[in-house]
Amino acid sequence: MSASTSRQRGFTLIELLVVIAIIGALVALLLPAVQAAREAARRSQCVNNIKQIALAMHNYHDTNGCFPFALIQANDKYSCFTGVLPYLEQAPLFAAYNTNVGPRKPENTTTSSTTIQTYICPSMTLPYAKPDIANADYLAPTSYATCNGNAYADLYSRRHIYGEPKGVIIGASTTNSGDTASPLTTVACPPINVSAITDGSSNTVFIGEQDYGLKNDFFSSTSPKAGQFRGGQGVWAHGYPRGLNFSTWGKLNNHLVTSDNTSEDSGIYSFRSQHSGGVNFAFSDGSIRFVKDSVSKPIYRSLSTRAGGEVISADSY
Repeated sequence: MSASTSRQRGFTLIELLVVIAIIGALVALLLPAVQAAREAARRSQCVNNIKQIALAMHNYHDTNGCFPFALIQANDKYSCFTGVLPYLEQAPLFAAYNTNVGPRKPENTTTSSTTIQTYICPSMTLPYAKPDIANADYLAPTSYATCNGNAYADLYSRRHIYGEPKGVIIGASTTNSGDTASPLTTVACPPINVSAITDGSSNTVFIGEQDYGLKNDFFSSTSPKAGQFRGGQGVWAHGYPRGLNFSTWGKLNNHLVTSDNTSEDSGIYSFRSQHSGGVNFAFSDGSIRFVKDSVSKPIYRSLSTRAGGEVISADSY
């Protein structure tokens, strides 16, 4: 047998290129499927997180006879997400928190700067390190916010313009609805329990998602990071509207900020997510549902009122 006939035949350059092209095509087909599977897993974890928070709210209700206020004590002492820590297997963290002072006080920065995984949606990305102790940013982030109704979210100072909070997790106080100009007086809000949700707890949202994806949100001139991209202000230890207490006033999943925060077109207080097509919400009965971006404004706003008398079908959102 000659050497020419016994020598094994190798791949030609054309054959090699064809194989590489086939492998590349298979990878291109498989990659979206892998990414979709990963996002499905992240979204499932997000649903579990918000479910745990909803159950913690109900455990708080069972113990105290009402749902927590968004800001449980006045003067920024502690938020509802701080108050439900014992019901999220975070009792030692809550015990370490001094409820007589605010979350940015030295006594509480170790606690309020702790990242709690239940409060973080795995799909949410942070545009910068948070908390950032070196720049006096002591508060850990959250991907979730409570819902105070369907009016403009910041009713702590604007109730006389936009009306009373009609949701389930409301502020402990607002400005007096009869005030028309400064100085504005404050009035206490009533505690909300399940019996106050006459629209039905299965028809009323009380927790939704937020993220750090606002496209044109920057740190203010008074911040050590003045002018740098911020993307959001969600923090679990601070109960004021921008941090934790939103409403359905603005458009769902709006990631744009306008110069007028009271505008429906500003996303500063809008429930929003980094999931495709909508946002996860916890309803007041503890059920979790995905509200689509295509939901109409009247339906969306009706979902957040506890006693508005609206009739909403589940297929409308």
